[in-house]
Amino acid sequence: MTTRKFLALFLALLLCLSMVACSKTNDGPVESEARQDTQDSQEETSSEPIKVGVALPQMKVEWFAQFGENLEKMAPDYNVEITVVSADGDTATQSDQVDNFVTMGMDYIVCCGVGGTGCLDAMIRAVEAGVPVLNIMNDISDYPEAYTYTVLQDEYTIGYSIAQFASEWIDQHYPDAEDGSIQVALAGMSHTPDAILRTNGMKAIEELNSKVTIVQEFTYNLGEDPNAKTAEYGDILFTAYPDTKVFLAFNADIATGMNTVAGRYNKSYDDFAVYGCDWTIEFANALRAAVNNESYIRGNAACWTNLELTVFNFILENEEYISEVDENRVYWNPIYTVLPDKVDDFIKMTTIG
Repeated sequence: MTTRKFLALFLALLLCLSMVACSKTNDGPVESEARQDTQDSQEETSSEPIKVGVALPQMKVEWFAQFGENLEKMAPDYNVEITVVSADGDTATQSDQVDNFVTMGMDYIVCCGVGGTGCLDAMIRAVEAGVPVLNIMNDISDYPEAYTYTVLQDEYTIGYSIAQFASEWIDQHYPDAEDGSIQVALAGMSHTPDAILRTNGMKAIEELNSKVTIVQEFTYNLGEDPNAKTAEYGDILFTAYPDTKVFLAFNADIATGMNTVAGRYNKSYDDFAVYGCDWTIEFANALRAAVNNESYIRGNAACWTNLELTVFNFILENEEYISEVDENRVYWNPIYTVLPDKVDDFIKMTTIG
């Protein structure tokens, strides 16, 4: 394990708003400085906007929809002209979209591949055509010819962080519980190696706390309606295991969906907790409500924080960011963990929320 990843794993366990993996060492908020750095770089560019095509795997998950909207909203500030497209979970569609970006004369392409490697061939063609490609959210370092730079985060640490939060909550609420007596369920994903890493981090709760038994594991599939699937998960879970105490969610949509379902089953706020990854406005509001014990959502590992700013910094070739990439041309995006009383502090630092 690299020094960077070991440090990230250790700091992710702090039960406060904390930065887990960061490419900056300054005391102030990384994002505020990143925004200023990007704007400074933009001022040095020509008046002709940089044309950028962004290929996303889907928009059904709220995080992707927010991400695309944020890029479009922020682009004029950095003299960038953004075109965002969704593949709706189809690899052939996404490959055509990336090829079309090259034909359209895009100056830069940002791609989050369906299934991780769904449009590798098209990305390779783009690089060969001289168009820089920023690969985000999927580890394709085995295919260096498919990207100019990659932005990743430590997915195992993300899953492990919410498992740690849940373990602490269990110890606080059930200090005398016997080994194996606390029922926990989770909803993970398996569509990419990175998704499996995050899910495995969530499963580590059994290793973290001997009181825990994972009684139900759900697998959420890319492209499914998260609200419908979470309602289904809740019906199965609370029928078969009505005494479940904790639910770990792969993403924010699943977490907020389970928050709704638990209310429908009249679960006590004192006896049931939900922890989730990623960050959306709805999730933030639910997490904040837990301060007054009005929500089941108790903690978060906020993935891809300020990814928009990271993307713009690479588009504008900000040397401070480029100098931070590793030997595989990978930049490790910061991870933050957030508890209910730190929601507003976190929002001040971010472009989402």
